[in-house]
Amino acid sequence: SSRRASQARAWLWSETADNLLARLRDDPSLAERLHELEGAVASGDLAPRVAARELVATLWKEAKDS
Repeated sequence: SSRRASQARAWLWSETADNLLARLRDDPSLAERLHELEGAVASGDLAPRVAARELVATLWKEAKDS
């Protein structure tokens, strides 16, 4: 049904987000960068949107290098 398909897509994106966040938190080099960016956002030195883009770029680079 259409409802099931929609629910399955929502689960896909939820699982994807959960896996990406786990990767960020579990990888020591990524976790360190995450901590730095969180500090910059908390202090107002970096916009959340910019920090998020940098985290994704860092994760993407790590994935390509492995």
